[in-house]
Amino acid sequence: MPDNPHTSLHLALVAPVYNDWTSLAHLIRALDRIFAASGHTLDLYAVNDGSSEDNLPGNLSDLSAIRHIEIIHLRRNVGHQRAIAMGLVVVGQAYPADAAPDAVIVMDADGEDRPEAIPDLMAARAAQSRPTIVVARRAHRTETRVFRGFYKVYKQLFRGLVGFHIDFGNFCLLPFNDLDALIYDPNLWNHFAATLLRSKRPLTRLSIDRGRRYDGDSKMNFTGLVIHGLSALSVYFDIIITRILIGTAAASSVAVLGILIVVGIVLFTDLAIPGWATSAVGFLIIIILQMLLFSGLSIFVLLYTRSHQLVVPARDMLHLIRQREVLYDRTTPPRF
Repeated sequence: MPDNPHTSLHLALVAPVYNDWTSLAHLIRALDRIFAASGHTLDLYAVNDGSSEDNLPGNLSDLSAIRHIEIIHLRRNVGHQRAIAMGLVVVGQAYPADAAPDAVIVMDADGEDRPEAIPDLMAARAAQSRPTIVVARRAHRTETRVFRGFYKVYKQLFRGLVGFHIDFGNFCLLPFNDLDALIYDPNLWNHFAATLLRSKRPLTRLSIDRGRRYDGDSKMNFTGLVIHGLSALSVYFDIIITRILIGTAAASSVAVLGILIVVGIVLFTDLAIPGWATSAVGFLIIIILQMLLFSGLSIFVLLYTRSHQLVVPARDMLHLIRQREVLYDRTTPPRF
């Protein structure tokens, strides 16, 4: 049944942070104001992704709706997507069964994911007849034209290789009961949104405008965009390899057909030019050999990856957490 809009909910929130503590302080104040107005409560988990700056938010004693603020310090920088994975692992393992939050929010801490949109995510969740993941689809973006251009290229490449495209980012609301399966999914270590899409769990898409940063410039550059795109593609590695094998088989079939046509022209017509048939057949044979070599390598790589143990965030990566620092806590009784 849909949530009663008048029921007070308890949520947890995961936000990765890299040298962006001023923005995190802004986000905390905005979240407390929004949750106080809605009557819900929140636990905030900020993942310090190996920041070189140490300027944690202070003076948090006047918060009213946020119950718990914790900084998860990682030993080194692992990247935005993997920082999210580590935050979800901590949240997934932090609560006893009788004190688990109703849902988990994932968002950036820099203001581009607008905290003012969280009530819309919760309303979309409440409107569903069964638990669903509500993801934010960008209705309007504020990046430069160059960034938007490369992002469109990435989406088209993804669609060409996988067969569909990802039309949402990290900003979402997850039912807490879905969290255990996610943190034991090896794909989560590479790309959060692609993992949600591949998990085949029910998704509700909600169009939300992207906000503007609270402070400073975006850390995403061209290199980061390329890595981000490749990480998403890696979640569908087996599907991509399969589509490539089908493509190489089709190309090889066309090349074989071309050889038969050339042979037919030589044997049954007077159209062949001296030396032309040999060159054409040689060229087509080279194409066939290249397709066979590429197919063989693709099959080998696919079998190699499937026969080796993959990284499971909840099982293998806890050693990356250097410290869990509680900045603020007013839970009763204490949960830790």
